[in-house]
Amino acid sequence: MENLTLPEGTEERIWKGRHSLEIFTLETNEMGFIGGGIITSAAFNIRYRVHTDLLWKVNQLSIEDLDRPWVRLGLRRSADDLWYDYQGLEIKELAGSAEVDISASPFTNTIALQKLGNLKEKTFKVVYIHIPDLSLSVVDQMYTVLGPGKFKYDNLTSGFSAELSVDQYGLLLDYPGLFKIL
Repeated sequence: MENLTLPEGTEERIWKGRHSLEIFTLETNEMGFIGGGIITSAAFNIRYRVHTDLLWKVNQLSIEDLDRPWVRLGLRRSADDLWYDYQGLEIKELAGSAEVDISASPFTNTIALQKLGNLKEKTFKVVYIHIPDLSLSVVDQMYTVLGPGKFKYDNLTSGFSAELSVDQYGLLLDYPGLFKIL
């Protein structure tokens, strides 16, 4: 499989979700990538940021509810792959999770897709973040290469699957029934 291209500088997208709209920005710097956006819907309005290193390993994540500023989530991953909250307390249930998945954004699929490299498929243990309540669960997800810019996503825990279309950077073009680029 041909590797996805690494973005340089800044990439911007607008994604339409089933019941939401996301304005997204991906920035590249010498430390890695910062992806984030504002997602609005009738049920919630959130802002999030995901920081990764140059190999797309998630280092930290923050999500805040713009309507209820006291509702927020912060996660930081240590060098030994342990996860910590805003107060620096270890979240033992997340140990061993390699990826994050924010339910209301297609961006977090990009992080896993960038890690496929020359593999045909790969399974990840993932911290799944439910929006709008910001609750966490650990799930197993698998990505399979179907062809250039085409991937199959399988949530092995829930049984959900979908075919994703992405651009040269692995940013979503179409996630049938859930998200599409505008």
